[in-house]
Amino acid sequence: MNVSQIIALIVGIILIGFIIWWFFGKHKEAAGTSTIVNDEQTATIVVNGGYSPSTVILKKVCRLKLTLTCATQQHVYPMLFSNS
Repeated sequence: MNVSQIIALIVGIILIGFIIWWFFGKHKEAAGTSTIVNDEQTATIVVNGGYSPSTVILKKVCRLKLTLTCATQQHVYPMLFSNS
């Protein structure tokens, strides 16, 4: 084996390790909660190349007002989910 083959082998092993870590590794995930006022939940999700928080914990019995905020505009979806 010459030097270029050894370098290619090392780079390949590093890339395989990175791909395994990327898809199967433990990644930190933020979980958000909603606020409840007058039987209506409000949750805000910021969109900036991904969603933050990526998980929102909600109550089943209340309506939800979901706000998606991004860098250019804001979308509000009132009472997207309703128990009634």
